[in-house]
Amino acid sequence: MNFGDKLKEFRKRRGLRQLDIAEELGVKQNTYSDYENNKAQPSIESLIKLVKILEVPIDSLLEFNFESDHTRITNVFRTYLVKRDLVLSKLNEKKIDLQSNIEIVNIINQMESDYVKLRDDLDLLKKLLKDKGL
Repeated sequence: MNFGDKLKEFRKRRGLRQLDIAEELGVKQNTYSDYENNKAQPSIESLIKLVKILEVPIDSLLEFNFESDHTRITNVFRTYLVKRDLVLSKLNEKKIDLQSNIEIVNIINQMESDYVKLRDDLDLLKKLLKDKGL
């Protein structure tokens, strides 16, 4: 069962409407609907609020397989390092043409996106550990 399905199931168990939860989260009803339809993911702050509203442990809402999550995080980090090395090698070239400039900017933008995903994942894992009392 995916995140959106779990969210919907827990909401229905509590007898709440999408609008009820959206109002408590401080988001529009269609934003909350996007969460249930897996079109968007809530922020960490909203996720914590959802757990409180639905009165469920965070790990029942999120399905974490620590082995696969560790592998995914490791792969994102490795990809990040490869991209960093590529940018550094391009910057060390004597002459940087326009195409190289564009490539460098695109790679840096991808790295920034990877970093945000990795940071969000790590924040969530820390929260799970804290909730487990570890």
